[in-house]
Amino acid sequence: MVFNLLLFLSVVYGCAISIAELKVGKPLRSFLSETPILKDLVRCPPCLSFWIALGVSYFVYSPLSALPLAQWQSMFLEAFAALAFSDTLHVIITKILPEEEKLES
Repeated sequence: MVFNLLLFLSVVYGCAISIAELKVGKPLRSFLSETPILKDLVRCPPCLSFWIALGVSYFVYSPLSALPLAQWQSMFLEAFAALAFSDTLHVIITKILPEEEKLES
C-alpha cells in the first residue's frame, strides 16, 4: 500500500509540474489562465496537485481504498498528502538544489 501511495503521489506531482511549468502544459495553462480565478492556480504545482489528486482519486484510482474509510475521506486524505508531497518536492527542487549548485560554482 505504501508503494502504491508513493507512486500515486509521484504521478500527481508529475502531472501538476507538467501543467504548471513545462512546455507541454502551455496550451492548457494558457486556456485556463483566461479565467481570473484559475490564473494563479495553474501556475502553482502544489495547488494543482491537490485538485489533480482529488480527481484521480475519485475517477481513476484510490491507493487508500483498502483502508476502512468512506470514499470522501480517502479522497481528501490523498489530496492533502499530494499537496504536502508536492510542496516538499517543489521546495527542494526550486529552492534548495539551486542553492547547492551556487555553492559548488
